[in-house]
Amino acid sequence: SIERDLGAGRCLNISGGNRVACSDARTWNSEDFTFDHAWELDETQEEVYAAIGEPALRAAWDGYDVGVMAYGQTGTGKTYTLWGDVRGRDDRGRVDDIAFDHDAGLIPRIGADLFARVERERAGTVVGGSGTGAEVRVEMS
Repeated sequence: SIERDLGAGRCLNISGGNRVACSDARTWNSEDFTFDHAWELDETQEEVYAAIGEPALRAAWDGYDVGVMAYGQTGTGKTYTLWGDVRGRDDRGRVDDIAFDHDAGLIPRIGADLFARVERERAGTVVGGSGTGAEVRVEMS
């Protein structure tokens, strides 16, 4: 927000949902990079979850090892993307409450959908996937 307040222009431009053009602020020379996914600032947590979380959960349920990682500069939204609107941190930085609404990130959505799927399987309503066992591990560093 400091950059916006100062009227700075964007140095990254996203096109096609996966191409990012990075411009040098001094020369305005640009270099293109291609990623699996790249999102604009106005895209929602639901859109990110639909593109990454749901396919990751399906793959994990089918027995594949799955990892989701956020990488980037400080302040670029990694924690928000993974966790969402985190409230109630205690004095040791632990998360006591995650507001599960439209701001919920990938981790709480995956967790909620995983447990919902377990309940559906117990009720006999899950189609596909072996669902014989799972290990869920969340690491942050």
